[in-house]
Amino acid sequence: MVGTNTLRVAKNAPDFIARAEELLGFPIEIIAGREEARLIYLGAAHSLPATKERRLVVDIGGGSTEFIIGSQFKAQVTESLPLGCVSYSLRFFPDGKLGKTNFRDAILTARNEIQRITHSYPPQEWQLAVGTSGTARSLRDILELNDWSASDITLQGMEKLKAELIKRDNIKYVNLNGLKADRAPVLAGGLAVMIAIFEELSIDKMIVAEGALRDGVLYDLLVVAPRKRHARLHRGLVPAPLPCGYGTVRARDGVGRTAVSHGVRRRV
Repeated sequence: MVGTNTLRVAKNAPDFIARAEELLGFPIEIIAGREEARLIYLGAAHSLPATKERRLVVDIGGGSTEFIIGSQFKAQVTESLPLGCVSYSLRFFPDGKLGKTNFRDAILTARNEIQRITHSYPPQEWQLAVGTSGTARSLRDILELNDWSASDITLQGMEKLKAELIKRDNIKYVNLNGLKADRAPVLAGGLAVMIAIFEELSIDKMIVAEGALRDGVLYDLLVVAPRKRHARLHRGLVPAPLPCGYGTVRARDGVGRTAVSHGVRRRV
């Protein structure tokens, strides 16, 4: 099992991990942000056509966002920043408030954070922008089903969505085609982060890949790790043992109840 940003920053992570490992029967490994980015790219790449263009893959999670440039199945540039749909919704949109000032502050703060890595992600270094995970899928569905974009995520479409949210004043009054109930509380934060990403990295449009972290973890376990073990054996080296029960920590079933009781939020 692997844990991501939530367990990297949670003060009560040791207590949660001990309880989760007891329930699951498997050890939990907390992975670094760049390793998370590599696995996200691996999962996204295997859900896309096997073309040779360089891709910019962006994954907005609950507490962090990963940025990857890669080609085919290899990640070449990886970064992780503390931007998330949950953390930004809680910080900038308290009690579901949707005002112009809320969005302005959230977008400016996210842009300032992203400016730290813009030199590594210039537009000339990639040809296709790809979004993964819940925020990207939710934005794509909302923009398409409300006729704000044909199929991809666009800055123009997101600006229309932002204007509609400001008009509603509070997330409890928002009822949009394509907006699922579990995504509503984190919609504003995810939207603000995505707008900042488009503006700072000069993205015109973004497609959405269905594969992400979970898929990358599984592929790494079933394909990449055995290849590395075989290579080590071929060189006469003792292979490292395969991790047992490699997967991603998600708030569901018993682990979900443990996550809630310990105040730990899942990646969304």
